[in-house]
Amino acid sequence: GNTEPLPSKPQQVPELPTTTLNSDFGTLHGNAISIRNSLVTGADESKLPGCVILASPGAGKTTLLGSAWMQLRNEYEDDFKSLAIIVKQEDLPSFIAISDIAICVKSSSKRAAIEIIKFVNNSMCSDGRVSRLFLDDYLTSQKYLAAGVKGAYIDLETYAIFDSKKEAAEANSVDAISLKDALDTALNEAWLVGREYNLSLWVSSHSSNVEDLPFMGSSDARSVGDFILLAKDSKRDFINNALMNNYLISDSNKRSQLKQQIDDVVVNSNEPIILANYNNWTLGVVPQTVRNEYEQMRGKTVIQPATKTKLQTEQSTVLQPDDTSPCEDVEELNIDLQAAQL
Repeated sequence: GNTEPLPSKPQQVPELPTTTLNSDFGTLHGNAISIRNSLVTGADESKLPGCVILASPGAGKTTLLGSAWMQLRNEYEDDFKSLAIIVKQEDLPSFIAISDIAICVKSSSKRAAIEIIKFVNNSMCSDGRVSRLFLDDYLTSQKYLAAGVKGAYIDLETYAIFDSKKEAAEANSVDAISLKDALDTALNEAWLVGREYNLSLWVSSHSSNVEDLPFMGSSDARSVGDFILLAKDSKRDFINNALMNNYLISDSNKRSQLKQQIDDVVVNSNEPIILANYNNWTLGVVPQTVRNEYEQMRGKTVIQPATKTKLQTEQSTVLQPDDTSPCEDVEELNIDLQAAQL
């Protein structure tokens, strides 16, 4: 007789089922936010994998990942460790403002390779920190990195760089290995086991072919990560073409089902369509609010002096907007690195 009424359940936006399409834009927007948030939620619980975002040019891949990056930085503050390798010079200031290290690979390819190796090695420890490595426009980055590391060797104990194996031996660095091999190994390690140490590798690419990512050389390697496909409405064929690849989704019925769902979506705005393997493949439309968050971040390009000093103390290199000169001289590079070891 004195039983109290059960509290009413809060109203929640339902997630889009993979078998039916709800054309309500509130649901599609909610799905896109859920996909973005899946890159952030539980980041310190040793469970979030790496992420590959395959996007058509101009679809907003940097915007989507940049907003998630900002959320991680705001949530974990000093416990968020980050390295961003950027292709476009105009994107560099935004990531300098929110990253421990941000490097334009076009102008500093060798330094970028060394910092990737150091960052992965230093992140492979259980210290409670959350680490993110972002490789922007992977295919373009790889071309610059390949040119920058060609013929070079690295001592993984001291991070000293040599022009040849003979030079390394003369310097008593008998265990020096190819800088290219060391870079590929670091990326592969970050992708496969990084989650155990709260390290995630985020990669963006303009190619819809997952086989273009060599550090994910097998289907088993591809299966451990998150995949996001992104395209504006006028270029939705980019997503459809990706769905034709059985390396991405082996179930042909599933591929046909998703393609039909995408065909049924009508977008009357400039908001991009997003499809991710989150929750057994989820379809959405990225709302303008995500763009607004990123633009707000882009406006914060000035680092306060106190913050700059702290970053320089904790990290080996912090590139400022005007620090874009190539770092290709071996002797000069070694002096720089030895003077600023982690």
